[in-house]
Amino acid sequence: MDVRYKGQHFYCWQKVGTEFKISRLDLRYLKIEYKRDNGSPTSKLLEMLGKAKGKTISDLMDVLKSPKVNRPDITTFIKLT
Repeated sequence: MDVRYKGQHFYCWQKVGTEFKISRLDLRYLKIEYKRDNGSPTSKLLEMLGKAKGKTISDLMDVLKSPKVNRPDITTFIKLT
């Protein structure tokens, strides 16, 4: 989710964050991760969703499949155990 998809204006992690009601300020902060060695906005977002928001992988999959995010292809890489 750290890369843009075929000419999209926003990164997938930004769309996911928006759907989970993450503030614009927090989303801008996450973008700083691109400047860090091995930084990943997606990884930090997932930490934030799990710790602060109590969201699960199932919640993430639902958002990825939703019409606003529309990235069901990513869910094929996620396995629920």
